[in-house]
Amino acid sequence: MALSSEELARSFPYTCAVVDEALRLYPSAATTIRTSAEELEVAGLRIPANTFLHMPLFSFHRDPAVWPDACAFKPERHLGEHAAALDARAKVSYMPFGHGGRCGSPTLR
Repeated sequence: MALSSEELARSFPYTCAVVDEALRLYPSAATTIRTSAEELEVAGLRIPANTFLHMPLFSFHRDPAVWPDACAFKPERHLGEHAAALDARAKVSYMPFGHGGRCGSPTLR
């Protein structure tokens, strides 16, 4: 009986952590662009609807305020107690393939 991709990934946690860390340091795209669906305010700045928003994934993934020792290759940060210690900012800033409903692959949404 063949294993599903998810079952196979669970069988090799360190390999998955290496891939996650490689994608954190070298995302598939350095940036992504989204369009604001409606007017919003971010940090006191009004952003009109239909504004192009540039999201620098490379910078998000290397922010030392979010990722301790941000430029170092440390797969362990994605495993066990280290992964549990990542705060909410790290969990939402990790998006090597972009994020949301317009992500290129349905399996990555």
